[in-house]
Amino acid sequence: MVTLTQGEAGNHYTDKKETRVGELKKACAKLKVDHLEVGDFGDAKLRYRNTWKKWIRGKISLYSPDLTVTYDHSGFTGHPDHITVSLDSLDWPGKIWWISFFHKEHTHKIKLGLKDWLLKIYLMNFVYQSQKLPLLMPWVEWYYEVDKSQKYSHKFVDFRI
Repeated sequence: MVTLTQGEAGNHYTDKKETRVGELKKACAKLKVDHLEVGDFGDAKLRYRNTWKKWIRGKISLYSPDLTVTYDHSGFTGHPDHITVSLDSLDWPGKIWWISFFHKEHTHKIKLGLKDWLLKIYLMNFVYQSQKLPLLMPWVEWYYEVDKSQKYSHKFVDFRI
């Protein structure tokens, strides 16, 4: 797993970088993710910086993923980093799937079994405590396989972290 920021701009907690990176490491351990790389390009600052682009392309070259998953061009919550990365992903090699909470035309639907759903609930409520996420989450996850030849509209909003 590769992430570009340490999530430090949130306002729900103290020791922001340490808290968020610690939560991510715990989640990766529970999910049996064997490798994690955490960039430090500034939460909510990717839109205004380009140094991360060379770094992420280096990681893509190093790992050669068949599939990359990121948020869609809505940014899920309008988060500018999510929007910025989704737009940049149009130039990445391989298949790109956007997590598709709002995209009506999802191309992939994954129905979670009870064990996976309970793990998701555990992670969201006991590992990612700084995020104040909802207690329950759906049994289904939706993804949209990106058509790289298509133009995707997006809008940066007045997003407050």
